[in-house]
Amino acid sequence: RFTRKGIKLCAGRRHSRVVYLRLPFDEAMAQTGLGCAIHPLSTLTLICLLRFAVAARMVQTPQLTSSLGPDLQATQTCLPIEVHLAVSDDHRDIRATWRTQGTGCSSSVSYGLADPNGRRLRDKPPLQSGGSSYTISEELMCDAPATDRPFTVHMHTAVMSDLEPGALYWYSLGNKDSTWTFRVPPRTDADQRLSFIAFGDMGESKVKARKIPKAAATVKAILAEIDRRPVDLILHVGDLAYADGKFKVWDSFMAQIEPLASRVPYMIGIGNHEAGPCSSGNDLDPSGEGPYQPDWGNYGSESGGECGSMAAHRFVMPGQGNLEARGGAFAAAAAAAATAQVRTLTPADTATSKTATANAGERATRAGALVPGAVGSGPSALYRRALASSSVASAGIVQEEARLKAAAGMGKAELQPREGSGSVREEAMMRSEDYGDDAIGDQSDDDDEGQEEKFDAAAVGKAAGQAAAADMPPPVSPHPPHLTYRRNSPNPPFWYSFASGPVHFSMLSSEHDLEPGSTQQSWLESDLVAVDRCRTPWVIVMLHRPMYVVYPHKDNRVVGDHIRASIEDLLLDYQVDVVVSGHVHTYYRSCSAAGGKCVLDERKGIVHLVVGTAGHELSDVEDDQKDWCDEVINDWGFGRFDVDGDTLHFSFIRTGDGRVGDSLTLRAKVSRGDACDRVRGTGLMD
Repeated sequence: RFTRKGIKLCAGRRHSRVVYLRLPFDEAMAQTGLGCAIHPLSTLTLICLLRFAVAARMVQTPQLTSSLGPDLQATQTCLPIEVHLAVSDDHRDIRATWRTQGTGCSSSVSYGLADPNGRRLRDKPPLQSGGSSYTISEELMCDAPATDRPFTVHMHTAVMSDLEPGALYWYSLGNKDSTWTFRVPPRTDADQRLSFIAFGDMGESKVKARKIPKAAATVKAILAEIDRRPVDLILHVGDLAYADGKFKVWDSFMAQIEPLASRVPYMIGIGNHEAGPCSSGNDLDPSGEGPYQPDWGNYGSESGGECGSMAAHRFVMPGQGNLEARGGAFAAAAAAAATAQVRTLTPADTATSKTATANAGERATRAGALVPGAVGSGPSALYRRALASSSVASAGIVQEEARLKAAAGMGKAELQPREGSGSVREEAMMRSEDYGDDAIGDQSDDDDEGQEEKFDAAAVGKAAGQAAAADMPPPVSPHPPHLTYRRNSPNPPFWYSFASGPVHFSMLSSEHDLEPGSTQQSWLESDLVAVDRCRTPWVIVMLHRPMYVVYPHKDNRVVGDHIRASIEDLLLDYQVDVVVSGHVHTYYRSCSAAGGKCVLDERKGIVHLVVGTAGHELSDVEDDQKDWCDEVINDWGFGRFDVDGDTLHFSFIRTGDGRVGDSLTLRAKVSRGDACDRVRGTGLMD
């Protein structure tokens, strides 16, 4: 048992022996009186000794509870776990997100340049950035089983900014001594090389070992691969944890990927096991979209009532820098902070910042009316819905303006819009100050027509811009999210984009509407029209469900055909180079395909890579396939991409032995020289 002097190991009733050990958990040990040492031993040695003693019935298993004192307990509950990185909105920024077991823990991150071994450079003072904390609970979920059991997950997120592209950094979280290292991805430029790994359908092999036998093995194989040949990014294209409404599975999955995600930015997409229609509570869907369940598709409740909420709160993807505007726990935390700030204002504060106090007071009153109880008790559903709809921040309008200006130099402005596409090209030709017009064919909900007539997105956007300039939170719109969300703004983690090195990545959600006139397709077109092919000659689109599906997967093939009918022409118009998917639990790749067939001119088709092989049990695949199917390997593994200039080399690497099972080399469809000439001709190039 633990004593104030050490550990007492009792060999019998008549004889006892006291052994003094040093317990190097952290500095708090010394403060509890457990630090008196004769023989310094590592934590691993101590654990082995205790296990031996328990096996020999010499001692009882020690309980590290309140007997260790409040300081040690606080240290243990604030240890960062489930650490993962992501690319942020600026290519020089990296976001760190982590979980703690307790509340009241620091959300700051310290970081700095590291030597080749990952050690701090002593001549470089460390940098520090404050962060945010928020709580995920069952109240943010939509339906059972995710809502069946109460739970709380304490999350923290912070951004490391102004980083040197390609440099090695160390970082520590929450004022703790533990450090991690990462290398900043290359700057966005065609002259840079980029390597990344992509896959789908991983899960975790602890709780669901029978259905997901190879997830842990794939993580181990990826670690071995990046030790041999480092990569800049990891992309997980949907079906992340297969938690299906069980939050403990998420904990297991996040712990499993931490060795990868804590050292390489881990970007995710949404799959059917993260988001999907629920029997109730769909208004809590953080995407702001209504449930998508067309009668022709096999869209079901595989998310177990999560409706994307767990993934959206666990993984903070780029595309919307204002976290509060994402709604859910982010907005609740911001409201709680605003309320606390107002309560602590002094008369002097009020006199020196009258405007700020008025705005904060109004917001606090709103929060008080809608969030009953103390901070941490969880926001009401009404408040979550209201704050989720505040995503019409001015950043979306500003970004749209920039994209429209850049479009003229991309050689795309002359393309004719397709009828009913709700395209950004239509908006460019019919430009007006009214940002509130929906795309053609988007009025499908008769019950909302009255609210739509009253909604003025331009006014809300202007108010949001004024709030941002005054360093205030954006205004909250009372309208449902799917009516107020900016049609041409990203909606992370459901659909968003980012660029790294010579590649522009567009992440889509196959679990939401992609048909002409949909919010997502409108955003996709605005995203593709603004790509600078002079800086990023490669465009890669990623979505969970594939557009091309092998036999015998009839239901998935029907869905793929509909997705292809919705967006393939758009992807071909903008000369997308590669589409990466998962969902079907096997590996296969297509020829350069269009319209379900191979094309002789590779620039008029797209190569589709399906890599749903990261852990889940494999799918059946027939021997006879369509002509568009060039290669099938029914084995676990992951894809590796190495991009250098106008050349992309792809390899499918097997989990079992780390060998290359299939490979392919592609040339960029758009010549960088031609793209740069077009940009120079418009005067948009530096």
